Amino acid sequence: MRKAVPPQVREAARQRTCLDCRAAPGEKCAPGPGGRSNLHSSRIRSAEQGLAPLPPRQLLPLDGDRTYSELSIGNPDSLILSVHSEVQRTLALHLEELGALYVIVLGQADLLDLTELTNPLVLWMMSPVACLTVKEQVEFAERLVARGFADSPHPGAFRVAPLAARIVQRSELDPRFIAEWDAAKAAWPGGASKLFSDR
Repeated sequence: MRKAVPPQVREAARQRTCLDCRAAPGEKCAPGPGGRSNLHSSRIRSAEQGLAPLPPRQLLPLDGDRTYSELSIGNPDSLILSVHSEVQRTLALHLEELGALYVIVLGQADLLDLTELTNPLVLWMMSPVACLTVKEQVEFAERLVARGFADSPHPGAFRVAPLAARIVQRSELDPRFIAEWDAAKAAWPGGASKLFSDR
């Protein structure tokens, strides 16, 4: 049975973008079965996060594992998105924040031209942010700042901390790691991203 949604959360949810049906703030969600009025779970979750206190600052281990994702699949010279594994774990249930992190770090490197970005996993991670209002995007970026994953040099501008996520060249990574990664991709054709330690 679905738990009752407190009135203040329900009202806040109606003023947010719905990631399920793309309803804009103030619009009703698409009707449910039988034409019943509906309020999708992504809207409720987003409202709950917005009403909650800012998350605590998180210290990332300097030697933590990282996730590596090629930005251009099949391109041997593709740039690589490197994300700290603790960031991925922390944001696994906060997809808007994870999407904001991806958008910010790619924007820092002037890589938001989607014609050059062909990794479907990276595009999917960024997708929750695409339909949000600017106000909502800023809100999720500010939560990244509170976590210590980003900073804000001035209002409305954000930068991701290099330890949290950064763009790297293949040449910056250990050749043995690259060889292991290439072998793993060859053995699993669908593997655009792989979690390894590059130590």
